[in-house]
Amino acid sequence: MRLEQVRRDLEALERSLAEEHYQNLAGLKPTMDTGPIYARHAGMFERGVLDEALQAARAPDAGNRHRFLADYLAQSYLEARVQPLSDEAESLEASLKVPTHDGEVPYRLMAVRVANEPHRDARKALSAARDRVLEERINPVLRARLERMHSLARDLGFRDYAELCARLKGHDYAALRDQLDPLLTRTNTLYRWHMEGLLGRGAGVILAAAEKHDVAHAIRAPWFDDQFPRGTSLAELDRVLQGMGLHIRDMPNLTLDIEERPAKSPRAFVVAVRVPEDVRLVVQPKGGYDDYRSLFHEAGHALHFGLAKPGLDVEYRYLGDNAVTEGFAFVLEHILVQEAWAKGRVEPHLVERYVWQQRVLRLFMVRRYAAKLRYELELHTKGPEGMEREYSRTLTRALVFQNPGANYLSDVDDAFYCANYLRAWALDAVLRRQLAERFGATWWEERGAGDWLRGLWAEGQRWTAEQLAEQAGTKLTFAPLQEELIEGLREEPKDFQSMPKF
Repeated sequence: MRLEQVRRDLEALERSLAEEHYQNLAGLKPTMDTGPIYARHAGMFERGVLDEALQAARAPDAGNRHRFLADYLAQSYLEARVQPLSDEAESLEASLKVPTHDGEVPYRLMAVRVANEPHRDARKALSAARDRVLEERINPVLRARLERMHSLARDLGFRDYAELCARLKGHDYAALRDQLDPLLTRTNTLYRWHMEGLLGRGAGVILAAAEKHDVAHAIRAPWFDDQFPRGTSLAELDRVLQGMGLHIRDMPNLTLDIEERPAKSPRAFVVAVRVPEDVRLVVQPKGGYDDYRSLFHEAGHALHFGLAKPGLDVEYRYLGDNAVTEGFAFVLEHILVQEAWAKGRVEPHLVERYVWQQRVLRLFMVRRYAAKLRYELELHTKGPEGMEREYSRTLTRALVFQNPGANYLSDVDDAFYCANYLRAWALDAVLRRQLAERFGATWWEERGAGDWLRGLWAEGQRWTAEQLAEQAGTKLTFAPLQEELIEGLREEPKDFQSMPKF
């Protein structure tokens, strides 16, 4: 009976939390204050309620609904007890200023400032200044929060936080890590060769000597800015979606927040305040291709939640396997990697170079998240002591360039969210293969593709990524993704050797 009351209260709680997160992360409110929200719903996070949910999820006939709720209540049980530390960390990020040679810069804007800085010495200094603030002011709070979460996981009877997440989400993270090893091995030489070219021409540095700020600048690709003028990304999203019969600006339940604000999070995000009635897409514009990529990715989330059936159970509207919604986000984002799309948007002499760069970036991101999963397994089984070195060592081994240890906690999302991204890339490859087989290589120009996606989005988060892949007649593996990554980068651009150094 208590679980039925929890289901009724869950939506009110999620609405309040989403609104609070939106106000802070969108740069509209300098502090995060979720304490009163959790206090109003304290009955949801009593130990007895969690034990009842865990028991229901362990039943032989337990379906997704029971498992999703048990996972949510366990994660919320932890979050409610580390809430003051979570709020403190978010408030620090929103309010802190970083001293630079030309004045103070809001902490959340530093990532944009670093990526946009063309001079390496200045970029290095900016990155070091940001890391000092992170290490001195934010990391102590993040570490205290993590240690508290680890302690709570053990109090609940789990060996460690990693086991809690694995058991409740139904994933063997060690097995997932091992499944990615062949992909890392098969793409190692390919990655080194093409990343060398990207960094040499994008940041004027060789891969072995590069640092994280160099990669941020090369990925930012300001040399393509005139192909993607600031303020044009929304019009392009409209054009592409209309080809599929989707009219996002005509959907009154979807809000697009693309206004620049100093305290706005540099990471684009979607807040589902009420699913499907109030969904907000938030992007911090900074110019260039990344505005397009962020907008298309987050539009995938927004359409997924905004077109869910209103009558779905609350677990399928707010909870579920987030690899599914990330998979849909990648489906839209990867339209921008297709040569057929680029030919209509990028000047002809730049198309090949542009497509090549996006494929290199995709390989980089997959390898980075595979390394993050390996690191987080260590972090969540051993604890944070000494993990600055482990973070730097693990990411540098996979990516070659130097990754500063200062990010050993800020580069970690709760509950192994990095695994959701990895499984989402695998799901994305399955879904796009289905779309191409059904509607052709330029499926985003076909109304039927929009109808097919609407049918999947209508079910919200009812299915896991593995179940969606099975409905497409296959298993969720990394083989199709690996094949795409390798096939897409077999050859250099024809003008690779003549590409100018920027």
